[in-house]
Amino acid sequence: MSVGSVNSSLLTPAMRSNLYSLQKTSRLMEITQNRLATGKRVNSALDDPINYFSALSHTHRAGDLLARKDQMSEAIETIKAANNGIEAIASLIESARSLAQSALSTEDQSERAILAEQFDEILNQINLVSEDSGYRGVNLLDRTNQILEVFFNESGDSNLTITGVNASAKGLGLVGWDVLGFDDFDGIFGQISNGHGGLNWQNIWWMDTNFLTGLGFADGAVSGKYVALPFVPARISASDGTFDFKGAYFTAGQFDDTSVTVTGYVDGVEQYSRTVVVDTDGPIWLEANFTEIDRLDFSGSGFFEMDEFTYRLVSPDGVAIHSEDWGTNASIEDAIQRIDSALVTLRAQSKTLASNLNVITSRQDFTQEMVNTLNEGASNLTNADMNQEAASMLMLQTRQLLGSTSLSLAAQAEQSVLNLLLSDDYFSFH
Repeated sequence: MSVGSVNSSLLTPAMRSNLYSLQKTSRLMEITQNRLATGKRVNSALDDPINYFSALSHTHRAGDLLARKDQMSEAIETIKAANNGIEAIASLIESARSLAQSALSTEDQSERAILAEQFDEILNQINLVSEDSGYRGVNLLDRTNQILEVFFNESGDSNLTITGVNASAKGLGLVGWDVLGFDDFDGIFGQISNGHGGLNWQNIWWMDTNFLTGLGFADGAVSGKYVALPFVPARISASDGTFDFKGAYFTAGQFDDTSVTVTGYVDGVEQYSRTVVVDTDGPIWLEANFTEIDRLDFSGSGFFEMDEFTYRLVSPDGVAIHSEDWGTNASIEDAIQRIDSALVTLRAQSKTLASNLNVITSRQDFTQEMVNTLNEGASNLTNADMNQEAASMLMLQTRQLLGSTSLSLAAQAEQSVLNLLLSDDYFSFH
């Protein structure tokens, strides 16, 4: 009951003073009990607006950083998954090297063929490992060159971008090239049919270079005596999927300074273009390095011929199609050279991943320390001293007991006067 609800004229000054004191003590006890229950001396903006909102800001930032820390943890696992893939691929490459060295040490062609098949299967397994090295949808080793972006602070201004590497057999340069020397034809002149070498051919003919003597055509063969003769506009296209075009030898058929242009397309959109100027006195190599095109167009300022067309087919899912032919020591040594180059690439990528992992781990530790600091700062602004609050509660309980006793004594004094006024002795006296 508040003082306002009691008629002031009914209270003596002593009772009124004791009642005010009890009400004040009760309010202080409620505050202290709340602090003891929550452990905080600032529970709302009403308690201390400056400290409350400052602590709230610290807490929100700590929460944002914790979310970033969780993302860093996931990034670390993604890198670990990629590193596991690299280690597995490196082991497979070492096995491939052993096969190549075994093939180099024997002259038995049937044994070499068996070893080459085993080599091709290892390359297939490398493709599978690279595709299986992802974590939560992010694969740093597949052929799509995915990007992993890691944010370190709450605003996202501080970040690290990790670009994946194509660790497939093709991406590592382990897959060899097929070479069309056009020497599997017999005769003088004819059109190349679709399906030759797994490709479609349009306006491209094969020819015996001895057929036209006295012109540049006679000097255009690199191997054997047959060459391809594109009649522009000429085209080579993929039967299924795409193909990589490394390059070819070109020779002018009639006139020196003949320009030859090859253009690579994907779905009708030009992706690559190379031009070389050739003469009639011998073939010139054009280095193209077109990857995963579905069409190759030829144009030129005059007649020209082509030899040693170097390419490899690529399946619709992006896997290079090539079967090793280890009939010669040179082909095996070429495979060993590709293996050595692939190992260098893998080791470099492993170092890069290790460096990125170290950066993320360091930032993760720093982020946790910052979260701890922010939470500690928020606590310092709002937490209650439990020892002090417990002592205050004990003091307030004592004060409340004394106030109640004092109020009771004041009331007893008034009661004594009333009893005296109502006694027979008082009326007898008067």
